[in-house]
Amino acid sequence: MGLNGKVLFSGGLRESEIDLARSMQTGQTEIVPGQYYTQKTPSYFRADIGVYYKINRRRATHSFLLEVQNVTNRDNYYFSYFDKSKGEIVRVNQLGILPNISYRIDFHQ
Repeated sequence: MGLNGKVLFSGGLRESEIDLARSMQTGQTEIVPGQYYTQKTPSYFRADIGVYYKINRRRATHSFLLEVQNVTNRDNYYFSYFDKSKGEIVRVNQLGILPNISYRIDFHQ
């Protein structure tokens, strides 16, 4: 039986500035010419925790894992795009808390 954890922190990535006026004319996301990767996105932070249980057998090891990603439920920025139906630039965030259950078999001789 065991416990694990992980903390991720990254400075904001770069993305291109969206030209709202041109995007409204064309109906799709348009980038300001010459402004490629000039905007800095917000910093990324995520903390994960997990609990696992292993059963060792003669020819295989069985592992059961329960992991919870983003336990702090932080709204991390993902990307922005022009939404034609709203007529505005929309910001999309990544998922909040994400539970993950897995089972693994490692075969050995």
